Amino acid sequence: MDFHAETEKRKERHLGQIGELSYRRYLASKAIEESERLIEELDREIGRNEAALREADQAQRNFDTYLAIKEGALTTDQLAQAIRDGQTEGETPDKEE
Repeated sequence: MDFHAETEKRKERHLGQIGELSYRRYLASKAIEESERLIEELDREIGRNEAALREADQAQRNFDTYLAIKEGALTTDQLAQAIRDGQTEGETPDKEE
């Protein structure tokens, strides 16, 4: 074979490899996109479950407080003081002195 025929053969082989590699890259990028969508969906579901857990915890605390008041183990004055004490531990609204 002459030089031009050999060169054309090599070019065709390289073009074929480029095509194959490009297709594999396309498939990989599609897989990444699908994985990112799945991760976003899972993050949303985790967030919903975390919110539901917080709501259930708060409902339990509210019920426990209700029972304590009902059974006389806690007065509303004690509850109000506990709320005020809790506010001083974290950020508090501006108070007038």
